Amino acid sequence: MKVLIISDAPATADIWGYSLSQLGLDVKVIDLAENFMEAWENETPDIIIIEDFNDQIEELDICSALREVTIVPILYLTSKLNEKFHLDVYQAGADECIPFPISPRLFQAKVNAWLRRTQSLPMAALNEISAGGFCLDPGRRTLYLPNQTAVRLTALETRLLVLLMSNPGKVIPPADIIEKVWGYHGLNDRKLVRNHIFRLRRKIEADPSRPRCLVSAGNSGYK
Repeated sequence: MKVLIISDAPATADIWGYSLSQLGLDVKVIDLAENFMEAWENETPDIIIIEDFNDQIEELDICSALREVTIVPILYLTSKLNEKFHLDVYQAGADECIPFPISPRLFQAKVNAWLRRTQSLPMAALNEISAGGFCLDPGRRTLYLPNQTAVRLTALETRLLVLLMSNPGKVIPPADIIEKVWGYHGLNDRKLVRNHIFRLRRKIEADPSRPRCLVSAGNSGYK
């Protein structure tokens, strides 16, 4: 699984990156001067870690921008200890604010815990699923389009397609999608689902503005 680390202190980020690579994770480290959105597009990470050790707040803007386009876990590692700043971090879209210092073992445990939430697929998803000319290989997180083009998916995109392709033609309500894909119960966040559908359409539809494969049924859901 892939980890993207965005840091204002590349030297320490390399240490965290090495620690995570020891777990068998594929780690990409970039600093604030690099194009974080391009890195996210190219890497399709399963988790994002933002390091914030300076006095600036541009990392909060980065967190907000990433949350607009992805729902993978975002961990925010910071040396700032005041409560208001931590609340701002969560408001920006982070899933967990981790105060520094933290031991490598505890850091690894936190990353593993969040990755378990994104990689757990139902047993039925271990086999390939075909629908509408598409073929999904969940194990490789790859979707083969009708023209045989292979499209790389994130873990959550895979889970979303497992749900929809296992129920072709059936409208799945947003609340059910949240429960089955993200594992949250009692949460009906239509924006969360809508943003992820939008990103997935850009990958698989010939014309994402006029979807023919991954379609909505008004406010009822998606099929």
